[in-house]
Amino acid sequence: MTRADGTYINLQHYLNHYLSSRGYAKRTVDGSFGNITKAKVESFQTYWNSKKSIKLDVDGIVGPNTRNALAQYVHSL
Repeated sequence: MTRADGTYINLQHYLNHYLSSRGYAKRTVDGSFGNITKAKVESFQTYWNSKKSIKLDVDGIVGPNTRNALAQYVHSL
């Protein structure tokens, strides 16, 4: 993905870093989407569902709804 300023962002690396920095993952950020990342995404989705009226599917997939929820969560910090 390329930002408006032309900077390239590795979304998977960002997701790993974000989940790790928020306590959802206690491991080295390697930029891969494996079973650990999937489990941490599911953990975030479950957390989100406990706090919000609009529910996410707890499937470990970072689709449009989960991406939006992650963005809202980041902006609320």
